[in-house]
Amino acid sequence: MNTTGKFEVHSTFPEEVISLDQNHFPQPWTTSQWQNLGPVQNHLFTWKKENELIGYGLFQYLSGDDTAHLLKILMLPESRGTGETQGFWNEITKYLSEQGLTNIYLEVEATNARAISFYEKCGFKTLRKNKAYYSNGEDALIMSMTL
Repeated sequence: MNTTGKFEVHSTFPEEVISLDQNHFPQPWTTSQWQNLGPVQNHLFTWKKENELIGYGLFQYLSGDDTAHLLKILMLPESRGTGETQGFWNEITKYLSEQGLTNIYLEVEATNARAISFYEKCGFKTLRKNKAYYSNGEDALIMSMTL
């Protein structure tokens, strides 16, 4: 894997992340939803290549927690399949582990085969399926992994 990305940790939610979300996430959040996130429990990580934002990951956990909730993760479509996503994920898990976290869980649309495949390669296991979990009626898989 030959990645050249730069991992960054943020205590705020930059406009460029909000824009990336609104332009590329299947169900983007509004600017207001982003602005209402509490900075104490919400942790934003970004991945840049040649100073261009190509991905972000948003996690929720409090100091002293051992489990992080992956709320959102996104890589630009042209960056997928290049090794950048795996490089970003490796940096995320290294950072979370250094913070004392030992587990991550997430929800993913049950029909999102590409994301599910990636999560499984990273070590996530499906815990259960929640019927009609999303506002569009889509089922969700609840997945978890140990760091």
